[in-house]
Amino acid sequence: MYGAVLLVASLVRVFFYWYVMRRPQLLWEPLIPRKQRIGFYLAAAPIAVYVVAMVVADFVPVLSLLLYLVMPLLYFVLITILRQRPATREEADEFS
Repeated sequence: MYGAVLLVASLVRVFFYWYVMRRPQLLWEPLIPRKQRIGFYLAAAPIAVYVVAMVVADFVPVLSLLLYLVMPLLYFVLITILRQRPATREEADEFS
């Protein structure tokens, strides 16, 4: 049940992101396509982890719980890596 709630929350986040990107008048300033892609991937990345955690929950419950616990840390690490690269620093600051 926990995985389903997190999955739905992530899907809603992706939907809202998609919705806003299709309506640039809702933004303070329009995003360039590169920022749009990075933002989409940051919003969608947890979905794969949550699906895997739900699939393995019956077989290896400890791994499933570990994936749920590690996901926020993975997000933080991903943002940190993007901030350190000069090519993606500005985009990472937008989404943190």
